[in-house]
Amino acid sequence: AQSSEAIRLENAKAADTADLLNRALGLNTKSPRAADPRILSDERSNSLLITASLERLGDIKELIAVLDAK
Repeated sequence: AQSSEAIRLENAKAADTADLLNRALGLNTKSPRAADPRILSDERSNSLLITASLERLGDIKELIAVLDAK
């Protein structure tokens, strides 16, 4: 089952962080598989929009916390 969440970044730029996460996780953003996480950025709110399994979502959120630290 997939879950979605929006995470507002405090320090990092959303577009840069989404790009880095997609590359680090080896995700093919041009033709993703149905089970792959999806990580999109919203520059207006400086947020990441993530859809993933609950297990992967937790792992991705941990990475975001590290990348968004000062």
